[in-house]
Amino acid sequence: MTGSGTQADPYILTTANDLYAISSVGSTSTYCRLGCDIDFNGTPYAENFTPITLYCRELDGNGFCIRNIYVNKPSQAVKVFVLPTYNVNTRLKNLRLENIELIGSSISLIYTNYYNEISMHNCTFIINLRRTGTTADQGLLASDNISFTSTLSTVAVRGWYNKQFAILRSGALNRSHFHLELEISEGDTSDGSQSSFLTNCTVTDSYITGEISSASQLTGSTNMSFGCSFNNSYTAMRYVRQNDVFWNGTMSTPCFYDKELAGNRDFTDGRTYYGLTTAQCKDADYLTSIGFIVAGEE
Repeated sequence: MTGSGTQADPYILTTANDLYAISSVGSTSTYCRLGCDIDFNGTPYAENFTPITLYCRELDGNGFCIRNIYVNKPSQAVKVFVLPTYNVNTRLKNLRLENIELIGSSISLIYTNYYNEISMHNCTFIINLRRTGTTADQGLLASDNISFTSTLSTVAVRGWYNKQFAILRSGALNRSHFHLELEISEGDTSDGSQSSFLTNCTVTDSYITGEISSASQLTGSTNMSFGCSFNNSYTAMRYVRQNDVFWNGTMSTPCFYDKELAGNRDFTDGRTYYGLTTAQCKDADYLTSIGFIVAGEE
């Protein structure tokens, strides 16, 4: 590790050991930057991963990748990053996570027992998981004590849930993309739930794509959102062997969804949430005609 940890001279991290060293050299004003891709294969942590303590103001991926994190603890809570105290308020930027394989009773990418704010800018997270628990105790991207903001980022989540729980709770998506390819064995029990994939979130200029499926016909509901506000956003989701599917929340500006892909389900409920054909979803002139802003600044 080189550097002094200031904004002008950040710590340069080049190994898995450097990532773990943040816990000892870091503070709420420490800046860190990756100097290369960091691969956990071939390290002592490959077979015995422990959470990485993010004790820093900023972790700049610098366009590099952290890859090959594998955790197989089906009866335990699994965490990838932890924040050690109050008001660390870490910013992640220009970071890519890939081949992240997580198996646990509950799974949190970022976890803390203390109130913190996390922002993510220009990041790509590709996560594969198998969540065996049945409680809605934490969200996937961040635990309940974290206010999470994503800007110009992509999160792809693939895997299996024993019971539906939140991907993101108490967060904001801005110009971001969520791609979900999930099989769930048990959904929610009612229309509207804190277990919804998006719970108490604000979604602006963003889109959500993918497929929610189950091995056999689901008896409970699939609640995609609860207590959310959507602004100029859209969804293109397929639902396979699902019972009732709900998108709850306000549409402060016109939003739309691919009705054909959704099996001609009607999510409108009196809102400016337009169920469109696939062709209409791809027609910029038509989208403009219903008040959807097609283009914007980066």
